[in-house]
Amino acid sequence: MQVQSAYRYSRHAICRLAQRGVSAEAMRILLEHGRTYNARQGCSYVQLSRADLSRLAAEGASEGTLRSLARLQAVVSDEGEVVTCYHASDRRLVSSRRRPSFKYH
Repeated sequence: MQVQSAYRYSRHAICRLAQRGVSAEAMRILLEHGRTYNARQGCSYVQLSRADLSRLAAEGASEGTLRSLARLQAVVSDEGEVVTCYHASDRRLVSSRRRPSFKYH
């Protein structure tokens, strides 16, 4: 799978893209238009919000493309390397309103 982007892709990410049927075009859209949320261990999550998806629909993106992007997430290192990607369940989607998952003791 050839992926052209300003981001570098780890071998693990390229393997996961192929295994999960994620197209290079879907990753390009996600990385260009997605929102970034802090993750742990020097990484960030990238995903499209509902507003991002609505904007892409208004710009003429196909329904199939939007459906495949709705739950797609990428994990990107602070160095700009895509570490992995996956289709998130509701539980794994990052919300800008959600409080941090850790607890103070």
